[in-house]
Amino acid sequence: RVPVAAIYGFKPNDRLMWGVGAVRTYLGGALNYLPVVYYYHSFKNPKWGIEAVLPSRFALRYRPDNKTIVNAGFTVTGATYNLTRFRDFEAEYLTDNNLPQTSTNENIELRRSELRIGMGVQRALSDFIWVNLQAGAEAIRCFPKANVCFPEEIVCIGEAKRLPPGCKFEIVVK
Repeated sequence: RVPVAAIYGFKPNDRLMWGVGAVRTYLGGALNYLPVVYYYHSFKNPKWGIEAVLPSRFALRYRPDNKTIVNAGFTVTGATYNLTRFRDFEAEYLTDNNLPQTSTNENIELRRSELRIGMGVQRALSDFIWVNLQAGAEAIRCFPKANVCFPEEIVCIGEAKRLPPGCKFEIVVK
């Protein structure tokens, strides 16, 4: 399942781009059709700017030099997964742990949404290799379409899970 967006945009000058449109997305874990607003603005001091694709992300950007980008903001993501062979694995788990068997053949669809808030630093090592360091916090919410017999620490059911603040390091080739 793939999200799709269509945006009609304008570029009144070199410092401002904006657009409006619609998106078919899985924000929040379920299929949604939402309006979308794109906004990219560099202030008179070109080191500062805003990058936004609302409602899914927003970032305040700072460029101390041409090889470094510092940003802070939020990102909302979502996805849905169809677990077609889930019942086979569930039956094996129940048998291995001497638990009663269930008698349903319904496939499981797992829906997930995340809210990430934080900061990031990107640094160019060359023209096409960048290093990315991100730090922040996130909350994850999962919704199964049918009952799941695994323990809650494996599959989160219904409640938002607040993860402790963390870090992520990447090397990106552009």
